[in-house]
Amino acid sequence: MTAIASLNSNNCDGAVTLLAGDMFAMLIGIEGECFLCRNGSFRVRPGLHGIDSPTSEMLSKLCTLGSSFRALESFIETHLSQYRGVYCAAVADALDVFLDEYRESILKAQSLFDSHPATPLSSLIYDLHQYFNFFPVLVDTIEEISQRELSGCRLLSYLHKTVHQAPDIQKPFSLLLGECLHVFLQQVSDWIAYGTLSDDHGDFLVHRVFDSKEKRGMEYRGVWDDYDINAEQLLDFLSINTQKLIVELGLYTLLLKENEYICM
Repeated sequence: MTAIASLNSNNCDGAVTLLAGDMFAMLIGIEGECFLCRNGSFRVRPGLHGIDSPTSEMLSKLCTLGSSFRALESFIETHLSQYRGVYCAAVADALDVFLDEYRESILKAQSLFDSHPATPLSSLIYDLHQYFNFFPVLVDTIEEISQRELSGCRLLSYLHKTVHQAPDIQKPFSLLLGECLHVFLQQVSDWIAYGTLSDDHGDFLVHRVFDSKEKRGMEYRGVWDDYDINAEQLLDFLSINTQKLIVELGLYTLLLKENEYICM
């Protein structure tokens, strides 16, 4: 980590020399001497010498990336350290994979700046231009997920809606949706093929009714009362009849397993 920067400002790009270390640290969410982070947002430390107005504007633009990265990384750490269901964990993992590409881009850019200190800031901004499009929309997405406490199939439904983005920002949303779909299809497979609920967090569209026998009394129908559709986790993009069919197929599997056990 470098000390407060001295800048070569012979051009409007303000080529970075000693400032580079703090700048690249800021781009991956780390506060330093030259960049302050307040309430989750980075800004250039006031009073740095040798920074002209165009350079200050470009550094402030780069600060938006560092702020967004910090917010996204915080979301990942929260959802991996405080288990909130397999769907939330899948989203956090997918987001981390996407951020790995950004981290690699920052390392490559830092290597270039280290070997060519006169590289203009405008070159760095150009190289990272796609993240200026990705990050704001991703931050809005994770904020809504957190505020609405979305999880399970509700989270999958929400991501299915958000995936319809402009082509230039669709990539990360396709990644998040793909990971959630993988979880959902695995749960459907376990339920239909084995009658197994691989879910201990109420994330799936099927749930176990534990007191069904006591509630139904003489009208108790076995597995038909032991499991039901989970109204809180219905999918928006599948018809209710399709989701009921998924429930029924798993129940038939359980009946077949019970009959097999009786025959033995």
